[in-house]
Amino acid sequence: MKNLFHRIISDQIAYYDTETQSENTLFFIHGFPFNKEMWLPQIEHFKTQFRCIALDVKGHGLSTSDEEDFSVSGFTNDIISLLDELKIEKVILVGLSMGGYIALNLVTRFPERVSGLILSGTNCIPDTPEAKEKRMKTIESLPKIGMEVYAKESVKNLFAPNSLLNKQAEVQLIRAMIENTSEITIVKTLKALANREETCSKLENIKQPTLILVGENDTVTPFARAEMLWENIVNSELFVIEKAGHIANLENTSEFNQIIGDFLKGNF
Repeated sequence: MKNLFHRIISDQIAYYDTETQSENTLFFIHGFPFNKEMWLPQIEHFKTQFRCIALDVKGHGLSTSDEEDFSVSGFTNDIISLLDELKIEKVILVGLSMGGYIALNLVTRFPERVSGLILSGTNCIPDTPEAKEKRMKTIESLPKIGMEVYAKESVKNLFAPNSLLNKQAEVQLIRAMIENTSEITIVKTLKALANREETCSKLENIKQPTLILVGENDTVTPFARAEMLWENIVNSELFVIEKAGHIANLENTSEFNQIIGDFLKGNF
């Protein structure tokens, strides 16, 4: 599949670009702590109709990082820099989980760069004190348990029970992505997520066509969080992906792609 599109390195940021001739560009932002490979089924599906770009967030996948701390705003700035370099004025953002945090940060700060928004398994609220404490405990435990154990335990929460049994290739793919992420990236990103700002108060300013997706068995970002986005973004649609947990695009790829395809056909 890799020979169907290009991988290009721009400074510290690695990304795929199908370079498809199209009026619209789908820009995919992965979750934590994954990488752009998670979007391959979507890129393959949409690459003939849309230019598809998927990046590795700084420190993830093949993207490198410097000594500086991470932040959701910083991840957004990296995307804007990449779009400027590629001379792309507007994109349809597709973000899952952390990718959704980044997409919401981008659309509220740079609305003129976004023509549409697709959010999966994400929300607008900041970490609660309890959630922050949980992230800090994870940071403390990493040197003791190691990345292999961390990855093994993580996938148990990320996938629906049915997926853990019947989507072994997808589970192993995500597990490998987590294992291959450096411990320092995990630590810096956990801190960035813990310190992220809320975007709930800005949802009413989002005017772009917006699609909100959530897995019916998503315990990381349950339905109520998706419903909050839908209720506050005026031009939005909400769909529940059956037989899916947090990684809906891999757990029920056909339904995920079908709903996105219908949304794109109706708006672009």
